Amino acid sequence: NQYADWTSFYAVINQCNIIIKRAPEVSEKDPVYTHSDVLATQAEMTYLRALCYFYLVRAFKDVPYYTYAIQSDEDVVPIGATNGDEIVRNLIADLESVVSNALKAYPKDNNERYNSNCNRVTQNAIYALLADLCLWDNQYEKCIQYCQRVIDAHMQEYYDDYSYNSGDGATV
Repeated sequence: NQYADWTSFYAVINQCNIIIKRAPEVSEKDPVYTHSDVLATQAEMTYLRALCYFYLVRAFKDVPYYTYAIQSDEDVVPIGATNGDEIVRNLIADLESVVSNALKAYPKDNNERYNSNCNRVTQNAIYALLADLCLWDNQYEKCIQYCQRVIDAHMQEYYDDYSYNSGDGATV
């Protein structure tokens, strides 16, 4: 059934698992790819994996859940469905453990037509997904806290830009 085809979600999930596992190996071979780069990449992949699982849980509730990399046929192990509520709690814990490793923003590009922060995972993106997951899990206070972090960060960015452009020393 094309409406219940999970193939693309699990393809992304597995690619994220592979990158999370193998990023340190790349760092060992490429000195330009620093440890902080590895952590930021792993945070970004953890976010993408969590987003895929969140879509699956919202649509189907209980789905197969795994966080290990499948790199060969020998790695494939049949697994049953995991409780959707348990998955959401695991996603929250995973994201909370990596949010500080994500970049606050990517360096601005000189090209005015391209925003280097679009299509990339930042701390605010992780906080926004955490807010949604906490809302789904009835953790309303945590949801409010994560939303407030996003609002505060954007307000600070606005004031920093305003003070830079106006010469005014305004801060939040």
